[in-house]
Amino acid sequence: MGVGPESEPACGVREVYLDHHATTPLDPRVTAGWSQEPESLGHPDASHYAARRSRRLIGRASQRICQLVGGQASGRVLFFGSASEAIRQLHQCLRRWLPDIAALAPASSHRAVLNAIDSIEAGARLAVNSEGLPEPLEATSGVPFCSAHVDGGRPLILTLSLTNSEVGAAELAQVTRFREALAEWPAPVLLHIDACQGLGYIDIAADAMGASFVTLSGHKVYGPTGVAALYARCPAQDLRGGAVHLGPEFAADLLVKGTPNLYGVMGLDIALGILETSGADEAVRLDALRRELLGQLRSALGSDRVVLNGPPFGPMRHPGNLNVSLLGIPSAQSLVALDVARVAVTSAAACSRNAGSHVLRAMSVNSERSSSALRFGLGRGNTEADVGRAVEVLSALARGTLY
Repeated sequence: MGVGPESEPACGVREVYLDHHATTPLDPRVTAGWSQEPESLGHPDASHYAARRSRRLIGRASQRICQLVGGQASGRVLFFGSASEAIRQLHQCLRRWLPDIAALAPASSHRAVLNAIDSIEAGARLAVNSEGLPEPLEATSGVPFCSAHVDGGRPLILTLSLTNSEVGAAELAQVTRFREALAEWPAPVLLHIDACQGLGYIDIAADAMGASFVTLSGHKVYGPTGVAALYARCPAQDLRGGAVHLGPEFAADLLVKGTPNLYGVMGLDIALGILETSGADEAVRLDALRRELLGQLRSALGSDRVVLNGPPFGPMRHPGNLNVSLLGIPSAQSLVALDVARVAVTSAAACSRNAGSHVLRAMSVNSERSSSALRFGLGRGNTEADVGRAVEVLSALARGTLY
């Protein structure tokens, strides 16, 4: 959500960036890694030494992604300009190979996922509970959601997020319930994991989850913008076990023809390598910082005025996510005050723009809470001083002493 006119930072004012769910700053170690690579990278489709160097670079990044998200060293990895593009291409290819496929995703999913779901004639949005977790069963009848909303025994593509981009809900915690609910479904069920949020902090192994596809994005993991990856198991896997043969050319059909973003792929590989070694420790640090932020907000504004949106802190939530409603303070006022103080926070996902939070609407959050909600995305580099600065601004706004 944009607020106020575009302006340069005020002289002497330290900027505090608390919007890591929208995008993460480029890690300096990625830039350093770029500078160490020889300049002679060639088009990977050529036959000379520079092309072979590029193919090795792509292969190294692909293997890392297979091991990180696939839980195995095999599988196909394809690179795209964005995760939105990867998701769109995946659904288009599935429609070609399985023309009668139906698509399911939580109503709280990222807009890119919802757009892909809506593009399929037999697409349906799963209900979510008050904590933002998707429900595999119809609340009224208790039958599988797809049985109530999808005609016939169509093949299904089910998308679950590693963590929700607004309230941090770890949707993969529901995989077992979905597997049980779909045990009698007569056609293949393919699982796609949107791993753009929470990668490196939440355990993921597509093989163990029964997933066929995983998407991830460079600018969510302190890598470069303009690069994303799609991991695809070949053959695909039914959520309930067993192989799903889509055809020998399916993986090739996923490929978007064009010159790959070699430095983007390299940067993504470096960024994922950093996550592999530091993600677990960082998750612990972010969780402690988030608890400090929530505690300070409640001390400054009053516990009854600070309402947590989403799951309780713990394994069911992104460790750097804090979504709270500051009752009595409209989000628009909070965002203007924070932006003037050079503190970057949002009230919803960046793709929502001025439409408000579709996630909170899906969770049936009332208007008082949704109109006063703020999303803090804590990340690498944030400190207790950053937390204190945000609380200082919001406390002054609540007291009417900000200006």
